[in-house]
Amino acid sequence: MESKYGVLPIPKLDEDQENYSSLVWVHHDCVLGIPAAVPEADREMVSVILEHMNYLSYYTVFPSFYDTVLLTKSTHDEDSKRMLEIVFETRSFDPGQYWDDDTGLHGGEGYLRLQQTGNSDIASIWAKWETAVYECFDELNLKIDEME
Repeated sequence: MESKYGVLPIPKLDEDQENYSSLVWVHHDCVLGIPAAVPEADREMVSVILEHMNYLSYYTVFPSFYDTVLLTKSTHDEDSKRMLEIVFETRSFDPGQYWDDDTGLHGGEGYLRLQQTGNSDIASIWAKWETAVYECFDELNLKIDEME
């Protein structure tokens, strides 16, 4: 690629913010489905194998991609490489995005609505969804406890 571009992390709110926080936007993730042709009795095992392959790729595929494609082929200067390091070192995940159907807290009735309307009243959006969010986390925590 011949054009010039740079890599920047999401800016800090102000100079008092100690660290960067780079949100991983889950709605751009790839989705992998298990074909309906897989017998129902085998689906859980297929899920376990896929999850394990995902886990292993974090230690094999990701480093190769990061070192070869991102740091060597895609970035052309040391500043962009350092910015990429900041982005990857400060990744944060909001699990609420996985459960949102684009109408809830993150969607058209929540934060997205603020962005679309230019409204900055985050407190009112949170007040509307706080109970539902905590109920979802309670349910998730129960499921996690059952797995242990």
